[in-house]
Amino acid sequence: QDQSDAEEGDVVVYRDQEGDVSHVGLVLEVRLITESHQDPHLVLSQWGRDGEYIHPASDVPVLLGSPTEYWTDRKVLQ
Repeated sequence: QDQSDAEEGDVVVYRDQEGDVSHVGLVLEVRLITESHQDPHLVLSQWGRDGEYIHPASDVPVLLGSPTEYWTDRKVLQ
């Protein structure tokens, strides 16, 4: 699924530099923002033993990789 189509409840997948899945998070909110450099997706994810955090999708420790995919269980209606 395209990042711009992500909605609350979707799963965001993070990949490391080798392209392997390194982390996942749950989209809690898609914020309407006007500044292009801000990440509209607010995510809940667990950072190892550090606990769970609510954060912009692109704001994770480097070791967790970067967001590359968004998955949903919504069905496409035609």
